[in-house]
Amino acid sequence: MNRKHILNILYDLTTTISGEMSLNPLMTKILQRLMYHMDAPCGMFLFNTDNGEVKEDYVTVSIGMAIGDVVATKKIGTAFEIPSCLMKEKKVTITQSRELVRAIPCHDEKYNMILCLPVPGAGMILLLAPDLKDRDLSLDQMLLPMLANLGKTALLCRLNDEHVSMLEQSVQERTVKLERANAKLKVEIFEREQVEIALRSSEAEFRGIFENLQDVFYRTDNNGQIVKISPSVAAVFHVEPEIALGQRLSDLYVDKEGRQQFLHALDQSGGEITGYELEARRPDGQIIWVSSSAHYYYDANGEISGVEGILRDITAKKESQKLLNIKTEKSLQLLAENRHLSKELMKVQESERRYLARELHDELGQSLTAISTMAELISRKTENHVVAEYVDEIASIIDNVFLKIRGMLRKLRPPMLDTIGFIAAIEDLLHKNTYRSGNSIKFSLSTSGDLKDLPDIVNVSAYRIIQESCTNAFKHSNAAHVDVCLCRRLLGNEAESNGEILELDIRDDGRGLDLNDQNIMGMGMVGMRERVKSLGGTCSVNTVSEKGVHVAIVIPITKNY
Repeated sequence: MNRKHILNILYDLTTTISGEMSLNPLMTKILQRLMYHMDAPCGMFLFNTDNGEVKEDYVTVSIGMAIGDVVATKKIGTAFEIPSCLMKEKKVTITQSRELVRAIPCHDEKYNMILCLPVPGAGMILLLAPDLKDRDLSLDQMLLPMLANLGKTALLCRLNDEHVSMLEQSVQERTVKLERANAKLKVEIFEREQVEIALRSSEAEFRGIFENLQDVFYRTDNNGQIVKISPSVAAVFHVEPEIALGQRLSDLYVDKEGRQQFLHALDQSGGEITGYELEARRPDGQIIWVSSSAHYYYDANGEISGVEGILRDITAKKESQKLLNIKTEKSLQLLAENRHLSKELMKVQESERRYLARELHDELGQSLTAISTMAELISRKTENHVVAEYVDEIASIIDNVFLKIRGMLRKLRPPMLDTIGFIAAIEDLLHKNTYRSGNSIKFSLSTSGDLKDLPDIVNVSAYRIIQESCTNAFKHSNAAHVDVCLCRRLLGNEAESNGEILELDIRDDGRGLDLNDQNIMGMGMVGMRERVKSLGGTCSVNTVSEKGVHVAIVIPITKNY
């Protein structure tokens, strides 16, 4: 290898180096140019994979680039060991050794000569050939500076490749992120579009509702000035919305202190109020009633910005309520008058019954007694058998009339009330009902309080109620026991007495009654209730299937009877 040859190689390699900035293309072209100038059929560029550490006689390397040999090309990147002598030399050397050739992954039967070109800081270039014609390397020192520059260039190219690789990876990562961001942005844009569509739809719907409200929606600031109001204000208050804006809502109140009262009520209810009623005045002076349901609304800092709510015209409702109150008052008054009339009628009725009973007993009874006596005298003195038979028939008829009169007397007025007194009359009534039931029903009486000197109408009413209840128990309850309790006591305590009452409690242990059965709850039960209510009392009938009936009566005892 003469000087001119080496200079040509240096020139060619320098030109090659200056034209590349990436490691793989650079080393490929270097190998190609060296193989061309050296007539070497195979070239390889080896990297040291153990950071230059020598393990005994071998060094671990890998092929970074290979040209001219299929086996070596397939082994690119594969680690293998070569004798350390190849890596120790820091100068250009030519070695003839089949043993060294076999250590390198290639078609080792083809090659015999190895040209080692050290690339400082980068690795080792190996050129393999059967034979190198010119082995004169006396000018190798001229080649070493080029190889050193090649090492620097390879290092720069490697750094550049790494930087480019990092940039490419960064670009790829950024691209992936951008793609994800774009996809997310598309989703967000789509969702926002859907939200905007829904918002526009909601706004249109709200606008339609707002514009077609029958009630008045309003919003006022902290000074009470109207900042928003629905078009329905024209129908309710006869004021156009444009004119109402900016005015004070309290100007519509009849009571000028109404706003302070309303705000006080709003504060008392926790910032939200429903159904607050107030009077308002239209511009023409007409008074209307409105119901306000409102609440505070707040700004972004949580501070009260004003009041918003709904105003509803309830003038017709108030008028109807007023008429209803008048009718109710009249109905109550009429009911009171009817009950008073019923009480008076009952008093008159009892008075008439007492009179009729007395007349029947005194006048008719005495007359019938006289007729009976005369018939008996005639029967004794006559000897005519026909006359005697007529007299006996007259006596039989008189006895029947006596029986009917006694029944009429009991219906008109219980005679025991006037003869033996209230309590004794009730005891006699219960005793007769026990006898009437064949002792299958036990009627019992318990009393408390002073039951003497009760008003006559109270005595008669209590007697009739007990009589009706005992009849119902006998006919319908199938009971074994009927307990009657009478109690006279003060209404309230002695210090704060509100008068006296008579409590009547009747219980049985029968099968109960169907309160919807008209055959059972007939005129007797209705009359009992009306009798008690006409006296200003209360009457309740409770029944449970198979657990009997409970009648509870309370009658006030007054001096007005």
